[in-house]
Amino acid sequence: MTGAAAEPTAAAVLGTGTGPAAAPPRRDRPQWTGMARRAAMFALALVGVCALWEAYKAVGSPDGGTVLGVRVLPRTDDTSMPHI
Repeated sequence: MTGAAAEPTAAAVLGTGTGPAAAPPRRDRPQWTGMARRAAMFALALVGVCALWEAYKAVGSPDGGTVLGVRVLPRTDDTSMPHI
């Protein structure tokens, strides 16, 4: 295809047009929202790790788990895994 129809317009090349090639305007958020989200995710991850710790302590064997005589899982007594 040749001719004027095959040539891109200057607005399409530069990305300054209002057609489909133009990106939607970006909403800038305050910097503290990103930091607050990061802090909330860190707290959520910490709570999740603590929940997994306590769940394993509740259902795990006090002597630990062994496979072919080799200890694989930690003991769940109060000395090895204290409550959080």
